[in-house]
Amino acid sequence: MGYFDVDPQSPVHPSRPWKSAYGGLDGTINALARTLLMDRVAGGQRAEERHISTVLHLPATFSLAESEFLRRGWTWLAGQEMYFFRWENFRRANSRFMLGNDRLDDFFTDRIPGGATERDMSEIYSCFDRTSHKRRFMTTAKGYMGWAPDNVYGGREEQARGGDLLAILFGCSTPVLIRPLGQQFQVLGEAYVQGMMEGEALELLEVGRYKVQKFTFC
Repeated sequence: MGYFDVDPQSPVHPSRPWKSAYGGLDGTINALARTLLMDRVAGGQRAEERHISTVLHLPATFSLAESEFLRRGWTWLAGQEMYFFRWENFRRANSRFMLGNDRLDDFFTDRIPGGATERDMSEIYSCFDRTSHKRRFMTTAKGYMGWAPDNVYGGREEQARGGDLLAILFGCSTPVLIRPLGQQFQVLGEAYVQGMMEGEALELLEVGRYKVQKFTFC
């Protein structure tokens, strides 16, 4: 995946059916919206319901969005034509990415809600632009979703792929994507996992859902 263009072979789709760890459809929708923002908006505050209800309504392309921005007098967003590429590339590259029985594209609409504000739309647009920079959307075998590192200047062997593992290391502030290499593990970079960023893994460890393992990194 390049800075402006997406390698058509870059997106890797799940090889087996994905079952959401977030409960039913409503829980999955909420988790997807929070994932797109890494659950953080301006000032590092956690995304509120108004952000969650807005992000899935950002039009897929600038050509679809511009007239709506102008009609509402949203001049800053209407001036983002040269910077809308990251959102457009994400939507296009992952449109057929399956989340359960639904394509990722099915969770979005290009219709901006009547009650949406320029402040909220600008905030979620800017936060997604930050979130997706050098990251790629991912799902896990246990039903979570998040972001894996996108090593845009590396070769294909340095990219996230099926079979890579997510490790939550004691003392590390984020999950880490790792790859088995013989008896050792290669660190590919930090990751974001919705529902695993606030100490939830320790709670699952206490009830026996996860176990402690030692890693030797190369």
